[in-house]
Amino acid sequence: PRSTPFPYTTLFRSGGSFTPVAPSPGIATFTVNGDLTLDNSLSSPNDLNFLLNNTTTPGGGTNDLIVVTGTLNIGDNVNIVISPLTGTLAAGKYTLMESSHFVSGGDINGSGMANFTVIAPRGITGTIDTSSQPGNILLQASGTSTPGNINWAATSAANNNWDIHVTQNWKN
Repeated sequence: PRSTPFPYTTLFRSGGSFTPVAPSPGIATFTVNGDLTLDNSLSSPNDLNFLLNNTTTPGGGTNDLIVVTGTLNIGDNVNIVISPLTGTLAAGKYTLMESSHFVSGGDINGSGMANFTVIAPRGITGTIDTSSQPGNILLQASGTSTPGNINWAATSAANNNWDIHVTQNWKN
């Protein structure tokens, strides 16, 4: 067992998923007391998962938020995965990450500039803003989740039975 505090003040994440976790309904504020580096130079892109409400209020039990008290360094590819809590997002800017200083790329692995991809349910649109509030990562989002319909084709040869191995059973 370690008897002294962990001496590092930087959390380094290279690929994988990162989700603020809270009890139901699952909205959380995750605070890193120090620096946070997100880089996928050695692995797959980082997935940052955010549960967002139909108001743009940052954190405080309303929307997921990541707070970094030091420098936030994001390099290479980052997927911002959005899940609307109510099916609808507010028009406006959501604060996803707050930091004292944001750096796009250039970490110790020589990563490239941050390249954000917004992944959201059908009907939700979003773009990332890293310049209007220095240090913060914002999401300009709007829309309503509109799940697509899938329809049973009922075209299998054997009396319209479910056939998952031979024929395609869905119209779309």
